[in-house]
Amino acid sequence: MNVVSAKPAVARIRMRILVVEDDRTIRQMYRSALMLAGFDVDAVDDGLAALRRLPEGRPDLGLL
Repeated sequence: MNVVSAKPAVARIRMRILVVEDDRTIRQMYRSALMLAGFDVDAVDDGLAALRRLPEGRPDLGLL
């Protein structure tokens, strides 16, 4: 007997997160942890860099 899965194909949308942190070690820790959790991550070291990155990346969430 052949059994066919009834699960529909679902496209997964990856959320993009912008991390703004001046401490390099903490910034890298956040970036690594979020990437392992399946997020697309941009990380910058100050607010000005974050403002410049906004039009390019269009993040779903910003962590300051």
